[in-house]
Amino acid sequence: MRTDDIANAFQAIAEEAQRLQSQDLPEEAQATVKTIIAEQTGYTTDMLEDELDLEADLGIDTVKQVEIFGKVSDNFGLE
Repeated sequence: MRTDDIANAFQAIAEEAQRLQSQDLPEEAQATVKTIIAEQTGYTTDMLEDELDLEADLGIDTVKQVEIFGKVSDNFGLE
């Protein structure tokens, strides 16, 4: 994957995350996302507050973020 492709993917994910943050997600969807993040990072779900930033607050690097976003996308059938 080229650097431009990765940058574009991150931009699309960031835009979608901003859009989703402005909506009230069903509790089940929030719980699923937190479970995926917990499985990938070792954090417990009770440590993962909704307003925390993956990189700035939790120290999750971009490679791990891509893995997380991939699993979330697969789980919810996103393309």
